[in-house]
Parts: sequence; structure tokens; C-alpha cells
Amino acid sequence: MKKLKGKFRDELQKVQNAEANQAHNYQLMKMNLDDEIANTENGIAQKTSDQAAANGTASDAKRQLVD
Repeated sequence: MKKLKGKFRDELQKVQNAEANQAHNYQLMKMNLDDEIANTENGIAQKTSDQAAANGTASDAKRQLVD
């Protein structure tokens, strides 16, 4: 019985360690993906702003050309 109990403890420890590693890996992956999403959203906002500025400049240039 003592051998069996020791074996079960070892198996439980291995499973708990594996579960902890999986949880840690999940957190790292989630943080990485959250950062990628934030960076992408910032890039989209910046490009949208740049495009609006370029459109404004183009509008001004067209008005000057017409005048």
C-alpha cells in the first residue's frame, strides 16, 4: 500500500506540474495576443489619422488648382 500511495503522489505531482505549466503558457500566450491586438489597433488608428490628413491636403490642393 505504501508503494502504491507513493506512486499516486508522484503521479499527482506530475499532473499538477503539467497543469501549472499549461496555465503559465496560456497566460503568456494571452498577454502576447493582447499586445498584438493593441498594437494593431494603434496602427489602424494612426493610419486612419494619416489618411484623413492626406485627404485634407488633397482637398486643399484641388481647391487651389480650381482657383
